[in-house]
Amino acid sequence: MTQATTGEDIHFSDAQDAKSAGTSTNSTTTMTDKINRTVHPLAAGDYTIGFFCEIKTDTDDTSGVRAALLVDSAEKAECNWGKSQWHSFSGEAIFTFSEGDTPQIQMQFQRIGAAATASIRRAYVALVPISITAPD
Repeated sequence: MTQATTGEDIHFSDAQDAKSAGTSTNSTTTMTDKINRTVHPLAAGDYTIGFFCEIKTDTDDTSGVRAALLVDSAEKAECNWGKSQWHSFSGEAIFTFSEGDTPQIQMQFQRIGAAATASIRRAYVALVPISITAPD
């Protein structure tokens, strides 16, 4: 896998989140990690994974950028954008994990179409335990 170019390290905290605010670029059609982290062992239960990033390409003509959120190497959300203005890509999904699971969470991006440079910035993912109970 190709490494993205960035001017900063990715931070992963005990709160089970990861962020990489700086701009990374990719001029290939290979999906490249912006964030790639395996979380600490989890308690069994339901969790929400929320994510956000901004993407753009350096030309409006015949190229674009694709970003995707993956959990344990399976794509869970994706966005294509073909403009040179920054575009927000965000969402969240609920997952059920077993005791001790350590899911890998990735945010990846690539150039699509003609030769150009894809950019991603302000990437953030968060894994939060949730509790859903029936009303009394």
